[in-house]
Amino acid sequence: MKIGLRSSSLGLKFVVLVAVVLSITMSSSAFYSISLELKKHTKDFAEKGELLVDVVSLVSPEAIYAFDFYTLNENVKKISLGKNVIYCAIKDHQGKYITSFLNSDDPMINRILKKTNSMDLEKVIPIIDTENNVITIKKVITYDGDILGEVFVGMSTQEIVEYYNQSVKRSLLLTSGVIFLLSIMIYFIFKQSAFNRIMDLKNCSEAVAEGDFNQIVTIHNKDELSQLGIAFNEMIRTLKSTIGLKDLALNQIKELNKTLEGKVQERTEELEEINNELSFQQLELKQHRDHLQDLVTEKMEDILKEKEKVEIASAAKTEFLTNMSHELRTPLHAILSFSKFGFKKVETTSAENIKSYFEKIETSGNRLLTLVDDLLDLAKLESGKSELNIREEDFLNIVSQVNGEFEVLLKERDVISKVECSVESLFLECDRRKIEQVVRNLMSNAVKFTAEHSQIFIEIVSSKNSIKFIITDQGMGIPNDELINVFDKFIQSSKTKDGAGGTGLGLPICKKIIDLHGGDIVAENVKSSGARFWFSLPKKQFTMNRN
Repeated sequence: MKIGLRSSSLGLKFVVLVAVVLSITMSSSAFYSISLELKKHTKDFAEKGELLVDVVSLVSPEAIYAFDFYTLNENVKKISLGKNVIYCAIKDHQGKYITSFLNSDDPMINRILKKTNSMDLEKVIPIIDTENNVITIKKVITYDGDILGEVFVGMSTQEIVEYYNQSVKRSLLLTSGVIFLLSIMIYFIFKQSAFNRIMDLKNCSEAVAEGDFNQIVTIHNKDELSQLGIAFNEMIRTLKSTIGLKDLALNQIKELNKTLEGKVQERTEELEEINNELSFQQLELKQHRDHLQDLVTEKMEDILKEKEKVEIASAAKTEFLTNMSHELRTPLHAILSFSKFGFKKVETTSAENIKSYFEKIETSGNRLLTLVDDLLDLAKLESGKSELNIREEDFLNIVSQVNGEFEVLLKERDVISKVECSVESLFLECDRRKIEQVVRNLMSNAVKFTAEHSQIFIEIVSSKNSIKFIITDQGMGIPNDELINVFDKFIQSSKTKDGAGGTGLGLPICKKIIDLHGGDIVAENVKSSGARFWFSLPKKQFTMNRN
């Protein structure tokens, strides 16, 4: 009787060889396909950028000639908000930026702005152009043969890079999965084949143990199991030739069976331990994955909150710049218009009309000067270059002097200003000019927003170490959700955005001055109607620089 031993070689070497061949073949095919697709996307991306530049260069000449910067800004903004566009800018023929727009939603733009801490285009745009994932496309703007300037469009290739990375990841995952499944199949095929051969040896040994010495194992190759089969056949032949050693041969076969069964049992126990360890590791992996998901969710919520804050600040800044542009242009146009009108009419009009022109020019000039002074004051306060001239001053005298400045305006609006204080004089150490500026600004706001035929209440409270100035109007008040931001830069109340509220520089300047004096300033609403502003100042300045 012959029992077949099925296998041509050990399975491990074959499995490794198949896995290597499949890896090389599938990876080469996948990367070739991805490379072709990447070239196509890159070409389309470049063509899109050139088209955007052509569009801007075609629609810009008329706006440049007409000094229509609003149209230029809108054109640049529309282009910058397009897909994959991170900025668009236009230079004039002298190489100076006349308009630009940076896509603040792009993470790279935010990172560069934080790094440079500057909105200067001369600094920011060269840094953007050095980024690996940015392509800059530019074109000269011409009109009737004249060079008017140059347009620049910066486009992010991050989308193409991410698409390429995702394609590579998908290809690697697919290739790994196929190779893994094929390797498992081959492994189990060879495992099953080797196990059957062991069972054949076991059955043959059991038959010989029962006295059947006609058993023989068919040998097809020279692997380890075949060597065992050869030894088994040699043993049977020895038993046939030496009947006297039958018992010894039977004992050897029994020992061989025990050894094989023991190894199978040992291997089974090892596999069970490995399986238990894998189950434990899977449980740990699930716990870590769940924890990671919680962390990702929490982080996303923080990112969304920060994004909302940035969007609010950006909108406020844009609105501030729009108001500032209007506030600067209005007096400038008035000055230029009345001066030009005066030149034309100087020989034909009366001296009284010429005087009225100069008065209007002076009024517009003073308005422009006040606005510029506010901007310079805020810039000095924020840069830390503004020093305090600390002297001992009578605070009641400061309030009285400022209140007197508004006497005419109060009479015109039929508004009564009441000042209440329990003492006749109240001295503290401060910079008189800056504190006058704070009181004047708060008084101006109160007069501006208080209804006609009403009252403004001013109260001065003194304690051992500080004084408190409180001014309450009977105006429209401040929305409760805007109270926390009323002293921030670029912020104006929604109730004053019709132009009555100015540019929103006064309260931030007040906040900076009070902070420099080591005091506090607060805005709040009155239950009945109107708003209340108050600030407190220490009577002694121990840490301030004195001139």
